Amino acid sequence: MGLPACVAGILWADDIVMTLLGGQWIGAIALVRILFVAAIARMLAAATGWVFVATGRPGRMLAWQVVWTPLVALAFIAGLPYAAVGVASAYAIALWLAFIPNFIFCFRGTDLSFVRDVLAVLWPPAACTLTACLAATALQPAVLPDLVAGPARLIVRLTLATIPYGLGTVWLTPLANEGWHKLRKALGNRAAGRRFAERNAALHAVATGDAPGEER
Repeated sequence: MGLPACVAGILWADDIVMTLLGGQWIGAIALVRILFVAAIARMLAAATGWVFVATGRPGRMLAWQVVWTPLVALAFIAGLPYAAVGVASAYAIALWLAFIPNFIFCFRGTDLSFVRDVLAVLWPPAACTLTACLAATALQPAVLPDLVAGPARLIVRLTLATIPYGLGTVWLTPLANEGWHKLRKALGNRAAGRRFAERNAALHAVATGDAPGEER
């Protein structure tokens, strides 16, 4: 749920701030939106740590951190003249600039591929999330046009996003698609088993003379 939460945070930062913090924090909306942008890159890049550990290459992970940490510090320094929004923006830019190099460095020497094993896996949930959030943002004014930023509008948008997100997940995401087919198969097997049991019961009743309406 990390990706949907971050995308919703970017698009609906005003609703989130007004709901959780109140109107006195309206000036923090831009900062919250930027931090959600940074969170997406940070969350996805965390997978490289699992790969480093699983492939037994902690030294390579250390080498990346030795290069990456000073770059983050420089980004913070570059953003300082522009206050909190500047620091957050510099951090987000640094994360996204390092996103692809991080994976390339991590996958070097393995059979993993950035296109095949990262982009191919990420695009279905990303497409579902973006489509659902954009659809909810567009539909909300048509459903309840008088809502302003706050908890009521956030709830309405989340509700409107649920249906397209669920449908898109079942259609595009392999794991959910597989689970849906297994559920349909299981339900079909239960129905077939019930019909089989009913036929057996009917045949047994006929064979033993216990059929309904039959006089002994």
